[in-house]
Amino acid sequence: SGLICNVVYNNRFIAPILRAKQLIDEGRLGRILSFSCEYLHNSCTDVNRPAGWKQNRDICGGGVLFDLGSHVIDLLGFLCGRFVGVSGMSQIAYPIRKGRNGEEWKTNADESFYLMGKTAEGACGTITVGKLQVGTNDDLSFEIYGEKGALRFSLMEPNWLYYYDNTSAASPMGGVRGFTKIECVGRYPDPQGLFPSPKASSGWLRGHISSMYNFLNSVYCGIQTAPDFNDGAYVQCIMDAAYKSAETRMWVKVDE
Repeated sequence: SGLICNVVYNNRFIAPILRAKQLIDEGRLGRILSFSCEYLHNSCTDVNRPAGWKQNRDICGGGVLFDLGSHVIDLLGFLCGRFVGVSGMSQIAYPIRKGRNGEEWKTNADESFYLMGKTAEGACGTITVGKLQVGTNDDLSFEIYGEKGALRFSLMEPNWLYYYDNTSAASPMGGVRGFTKIECVGRYPDPQGLFPSPKASSGWLRGHISSMYNFLNSVYCGIQTAPDFNDGAYVQCIMDAAYKSAETRMWVKVDE
């Protein structure tokens, strides 16, 4: 159609994740070997809480894999490369709970989902997404390990990115090798970095604002930017493959 289209994969636009992408693109990690990512909520831990529309597969097409997993799959594709194969396992811990009308209802959507994946470049890793994890809030975290370095991030600490430089000097009682805590706070390219102050603390909402800016600026400039509908279609393809794997208990290859 020629129209500018984006998908709200807002986690791409959190400052530490943009910094992680920059470090990876600069080759600071070298060839990526492995990764792990978790996105955990506690919203399914109360069996007396009526199920919402996101827990009804008849309405939304999937469970927590669609809701939280879509963001993780996009994020790892953004940072580590796209998957060429997946193996998935779904979990429903509470088959019977209250429905939206307060009456007994049989759960038909996954409450947690566990996935293994391999990228085209050969990196292997795991994804855990769930709403059964007591004590969690909006706990998105990842670890990425390469030949030359590693990265760690947690959305519960949104101002920081942890970077390990394996090329730094090391010795039993000296050297500087170790995870470095990089402050990212509100450091965005101008004009996004002008307000609020780049010194201001960051958070979940800041990624959404940056995501909206990316889209509106794309429309204004007439230039298509990512994440676009191709990225959305890729994520849908991976989720469909993951559900197929969970049903067949087999590894599922993904056609590029």
